[in-house]
Parts: sequence; C-alpha cells; structure tokens
Amino acid sequence: TLPAEDRKSALQSLASGWSRKSPEAVLQWAGAMTDQEERNSIVRTAVSQWAGTQPDAAARYVERLPESERSGPMQSVVDNWASKDTESAAAWLERQPGGAAKDAALGSLARKISQEDPEAALTWVAGISDEKQRLRQTEAVARDWIRQDPATARQWIAASKLPEDLRTRLLK
Repeated sequence: TLPAEDRKSALQSLASGWSRKSPEAVLQWAGAMTDQEERNSIVRTAVSQWAGTQPDAAARYVERLPESERSGPMQSVVDNWASKDTESAAAWLERQPGGAAKDAALGSLARKISQEDPEAALTWVAGISDEKQRLRQTEAVARDWIRQDPATARQWIAASKLPEDLRTRLLK
C-alpha cells in the first residue's frame, strides 16, 4: 500500500540489511516476486552483499540466472570481487559466455583497474563485443590514463586504431 518510491526504498532497505545475514534467503524471496523490476533490484542488492563476503558463491548463483537477468548481478560480482582479488574476478569473467551481461561486466572490471593499470584496462575493454559500448569504455579509460600519464596516453591514442573523431576528442 506504500507509494511506489517509498515501496522501492523500503524493499531496498530490507534487502540490504537482510542480505548481510542471509543473501541466499533474500534471493529465494526475490524469486517469488512478480514485479520484474523489483525482483531485479533485490537480486542485484543481495548478490552485491554476497559478493562482498563470498564472491565465488555469488558468482555461481549469477551463472544460473537467465542471460536477460544476469547483467546487473554480474557487474556486482565483478565490482566486489575485483576490489579484493582482481585476478580471480578476471579469471571468472573470462570463463563466462559472451553477451550483454559479460560486456557490462568487462566494462566494470576495466573501470576498477583503470586507475592502477590503464593498459590492462584497455585489454579488458577490447573484449567487449558491442562496438558502441567498447568505444565508450575505451574513451573513459583513455581519459583516466590522460589524467595519470598524459604523454604515454597520448602516444597510445595517436597510434591506436580508434575512429578518427574519438582520437581527435581525446587528444584535444
């Protein structure tokens, strides 16, 4: 009976707190929800909490989701796991099937590591199958790199096979 925004906030608050103790129970509860948007939001919240403490278990759960529901939870797993163990998160992500969910997670991984290793981040971005998303992520990583090491970044950009308009924007 709550207004929509209040209901959304209440559900998120409940899911967040409950997920700290029993993410599996929250995911079971979410599975019974009829509203797809609410279910997706609760699943992402629970997976994010779970991935903070047991990323491998959360990852196994995400692997069982239908492709159409995997993107947000997969990003949550990668974000949390990569914060603690980038190599394990990357190895898991490499084993995942291609598609929109993996593309989004590759972008998340690249953003996580771009501050420390922009060249490695660009390697991950190169694995994104959707060209528009790959170019957006490449631009974001390149801009981070320019802030960190302008000379090296500009050299890479100038020699890259990026579209001319993107190279021009980045080199301004």
